[in-house]
Amino acid sequence: MLTPAQYTWVTGYHLEAHTLTCIGEQPPSSESGTHHALYQMHPAIGAVFHIHNIALWHDLIDRHRWHTSPTIPYGTAAMAVEVAQIYGAIADPFSRSVLAMGGHQDGVLSFGRTCDDAGSSLLALWNQAYSS
Repeated sequence: MLTPAQYTWVTGYHLEAHTLTCIGEQPPSSESGTHHALYQMHPAIGAVFHIHNIALWHDLIDRHRWHTSPTIPYGTAAMAVEVAQIYGAIADPFSRSVLAMGGHQDGVLSFGRTCDDAGSSLLALWNQAYSS
């Protein structure tokens, strides 16, 4: 079971300077800026998951074609900007709530109104691709 000491709370992010402030013993994710961009895009987003799974990553890139550019490295302000642009171009971000980070091998983002929603989106994608 995770304890509060294993979490970091990001309290602010500044895109232009690509800096953040946080509270906690653990270092923040290198993708905190990208997580922030997702939270900022819709007020109903209450959870962002960042996982690593090579099979889902390939499925999102090869079959679904839902990913960021492979030339944009992870952990950069450019990744946060691209994610915001991708989702800014669709009317309902919850209709495509799982995204591969093309420049972050096996990096996959999922978001939802709740943790259950974000996790369910990942599981649905997995089951669609790998259930017989």
